[in-house]
Amino acid sequence: MILPSIGGRVEVDVTAQTLDGIPIINSFSVNESLAYSLNVEGIIEEHGSSIINVRLLVGEDSQFSVLEREVDLVLMENTFSVNIKDLTPQKKYFLKVIASSEEGVSESQIIDEETTAFLYVRSGQFNIQKLDVNGDDIWLSEEHTELITELHVDSSGYYIGYGNGIIQKRRLDDSKRSRDWIWRFNSRNISDNSLVERINEIVSLDGYTYAVSNDGWAINLDSSGILEWNYFDDGINTGDEIGESMNGVAVSNTGSVYIASDDGYEIQQLNTEGNLINYISNYSRAALDVSMDYENNIYTSSYDNIIYKMDETLNTIWSFENIYGSGINKIEVDNDLNIYAGGISGELIKIDSNGNAIWIYGGHKKENIDVEIIDLTVDSKGNVYSTSSIGEMHKINSIGEQVWVKYINSVGAVTVTK
Repeated sequence: MILPSIGGRVEVDVTAQTLDGIPIINSFSVNESLAYSLNVEGIIEEHGSSIINVRLLVGEDSQFSVLEREVDLVLMENTFSVNIKDLTPQKKYFLKVIASSEEGVSESQIIDEETTAFLYVRSGQFNIQKLDVNGDDIWLSEEHTELITELHVDSSGYYIGYGNGIIQKRRLDDSKRSRDWIWRFNSRNISDNSLVERINEIVSLDGYTYAVSNDGWAINLDSSGILEWNYFDDGINTGDEIGESMNGVAVSNTGSVYIASDDGYEIQQLNTEGNLINYISNYSRAALDVSMDYENNIYTSSYDNIIYKMDETLNTIWSFENIYGSGINKIEVDNDLNIYAGGISGELIKIDSNGNAIWIYGGHKKENIDVEIIDLTVDSKGNVYSTSSIGEMHKINSIGEQVWVKYINSVGAVTVTK
């Protein structure tokens, strides 16, 4: 005997059900939706003495043809509570509970729930602000004493790069400057002659953290924040000056590390052990950023106003010239292989996978004021969040329309859960 679908977000009257020893799903709900997780709870009424098996299905459609997760639930005094982790932000999931005994099976109603997304942005020089994607404040951390130069976030926490070479990893909801960090690494301890003063960019992949500094250091940390390897651009192989700024870093899914370098105007490729194996100098001025897509293609930008798309061995696939402004400070790539370029003269450009401009957003520009896009990030729905040199953050949707503008005194890093 299979009971009709019951439960859902409202309590049901179990006395009105046919019992016959079949477990009844009295209630079932999602009580909290976060960027990477859903908190689920419910009550199962046991009727009869047979063993009850309770399962939670998490699917990508209402037919559960693609299962994201299947979880065996443990009952504590007829209740269950479970946190479903490692989900994708801003994605709709479908959930259903199935309770079975020797006498039969009952199923809950299907709940659809969308995970959310959060922004972490530098506010002023020493503060971190957490917002939702509507631009509403969640918290402001004002207790940092060092200049914040970089922010990065993944499902395990958020990362802070400071102007004194320190990197900290914190929990996603941690708004206080305390010693309760996940880990803390001081880049100045790399070697006796290390003078790391500023972390320029941080990325993470498979539990590892990669960072570059303004004086020629690249570092790789394990999941506990312990140094795996470090690389210093001493100029021997490339003919560069020693210790010039590394402005951007990207990592392929095979472990190769790509660095946008100031001196030599080059893109450097390191292997999984942190050794230089390749480099290319496409630019006549500093390379400012490097990004990567899931196919291991590399995208680079510079003061030269040109974006190059290259394969993982640094062979050029196409180039894009920014005719709408001067210089390209930051680049990002979304899951559809679209590229977003933030210009030094304030323009934001969306480019398709073949190197053609889709739209140009000029909302950052002000009359008689020079405005530079300092940083940008793209969420899983193609919305762009960009910060400028006059302290504004803009949200632009996937078709290039302004959604909101917020003044947060931010002239630096912004990152979004995705």
